[in-house]
Amino acid sequence: MNYRILLTSFLLMFITLSCTVNREVHGDFDSSKQKSKTVAEGKDLYLFWNQLQVHNIENEVDVENYEKIVRRRFFDAAIYVGSLGIFSFYSVEIKVPEERGKSGR
Repeated sequence: MNYRILLTSFLLMFITLSCTVNREVHGDFDSSKQKSKTVAEGKDLYLFWNQLQVHNIENEVDVENYEKIVRRRFFDAAIYVGSLGIFSFYSVEIKVPEERGKSGR
């Protein structure tokens, strides 16, 4: 009986941790009014319960107006829970507004 409660609470915690999404808008970018394209995708790495940031995908992109979408996916949550919070990954996507007037040909 205790194993069922332990397993259920572990799975509930695991599912809850893997469902986070955060959107940060920098500059004059408004994704509801402008079409956007992805310029960078990657992983941010944190250590010691998100206290020390080791890798930041934002440093690899040189743009002013952009939207940063941060998600903790299933794999990211598995690493976080498996390492007891010492390692923490977030999947990051950076979008910029598409340039107007270009046909793409």
